Amino acid sequence: MSETEKQFSLTRAAPGTCGRAMKQTPISCNQRAAPLDAEFLADCPYQPEAVLLDEIVEIDKERSLVRARMSPRPDLPLTCFQRVDPIRHPRHVNGGLLVHLTGMLGFVHAYYVLGLRYREGWIGVGALIQKARYPNMALIGKPLELLLQATNVREGNQKKVVTYDFLFTQEGNTVYESNQTAMWLHMP
Repeated sequence: MSETEKQFSLTRAAPGTCGRAMKQTPISCNQRAAPLDAEFLADCPYQPEAVLLDEIVEIDKERSLVRARMSPRPDLPLTCFQRVDPIRHPRHVNGGLLVHLTGMLGFVHAYYVLGLRYREGWIGVGALIQKARYPNMALIGKPLELLLQATNVREGNQKKVVTYDFLFTQEGNTVYESNQTAMWLHMP
């Protein structure tokens, strides 16, 4: 691996430090606090290291809701290159990574709630961020609680358009809140 590849590597520092269990267990609807299961990770269009989620906390099909948890680390892409000042610019999760996390939660929703599979030709595309705000920094070292709720799902044979509300908090403080639309396209 080149020096550049090492700098941008998403690999976790040590096994077991990110909340993922060594043995993966499948999650069923409305189950709470489960690590990411192997089938989900194998079906994801990103490698497991780029998913960035530690565990799925809740999936509620009836409410079209997903909750997950993420442990911010100083070695995250872009975050690791911050020029840190403890007062003016403490190390934090880069805002672009928070948007990336909305895509990962969208994939969790598509997989577990909508039943869409990448291996069957389904892919999600972010279409529109209607509103986004970052009222507080997502600091390193304290877990992020991530919430997605689909507020509208328009379904067709080869396309689904889904509007989501996202709320990311850290120790009860909102760090990211948005309303976004994604398209799920079937491309066999």
